[in-house]
Amino acid sequence: MNLERPAVRMGWATIVAYMELSRLPQTIVVALGTLIGVRLFGVQASYLTVVLVIFSNVLLFMGATAANDSCDVTEDIVNKPNRPLPSGRISQESAVRFAIACFAAGILPAFGVAPWLGAGAIVIAATSTAYAVWLKRVPFVGNLLVATVSTYPLYCWMALGGEPGRTAAHVVAAFFVYRTGAELLKTAE
Repeated sequence: MNLERPAVRMGWATIVAYMELSRLPQTIVVALGTLIGVRLFGVQASYLTVVLVIFSNVLLFMGATAANDSCDVTEDIVNKPNRPLPSGRISQESAVRFAIACFAAGILPAFGVAPWLGAGAIVIAATSTAYAVWLKRVPFVGNLLVATVSTYPLYCWMALGGEPGRTAAHVVAAFFVYRTGAELLKTAE
């Protein structure tokens, strides 16, 4: 009786496909937004707290992109056939599992930092999922939702008592308007 488990083999091509699925280069923007947010909102946070919040936000972003791509396979076969799902490098089921894992892994450290931050992470995961499944097809509502979620790394610090002063409000509003415009242009395409 052989009780050995088969080895999980993940080749370089699979790793690259998951990096593409999670839009890994864009996670730098999420991390930078989180760093800017801690300063904008004047939160006196330890390095560990900042790292945990960055980690949480990056994982939430990765989950959102995986959830979105898992719902867009039919469109992406025509419009973006080289992406991991339409090209067959990652299955739709694997992308859904990856999204769930990223959301869970993003929510846990947020709760470790503060209950309100954990609640915010749950809202972001749920909102991202709702967008991917059906709200993206609702004109303007989906665009505003993406802008709100995209701006979260800046304003998430309010959950830790950050004060939304004038500068913070202007920066968040400007980024929100920018993201709304970018989403409207993508929709127009």
